[in-house]
Amino acid sequence: DATLWRAARAAAERLKNDLQVRLVSALRRATAASQLAGSKATVQQLQLPLRAWPMVGCPLAKAFVEFVAQRRSELGDIGKPSLAECPPHTLRPKTLRRLLSRLDAFEILDA
Repeated sequence: DATLWRAARAAAERLKNDLQVRLVSALRRATAASQLAGSKATVQQLQLPLRAWPMVGCPLAKAFVEFVAQRRSELGDIGKPSLAECPPHTLRPKTLRRLLSRLDAFEILDA
């Protein structure tokens, strides 16, 4: 998880706009069904509860892991172990929350 945090920090610093677009898109897709059922006249905030570890099925976790895998060469040296050596299921909710708190497009609400 430490490697994924270093990758998250580097992505938030170097590729912030692209990362935000990717994560917001994942959030929009995940909440599309509930948005259709809601009122059409008002703009609703998109909310998604983060899943517990392992975060299998969490669209934000999946989008983040895919993003850093695709853009790993742009992240620079993030130390050992490398991203290639870190299975996606090692991402912890705490790490994802820390990443989202660094991005302008997200607000973390305490449950």
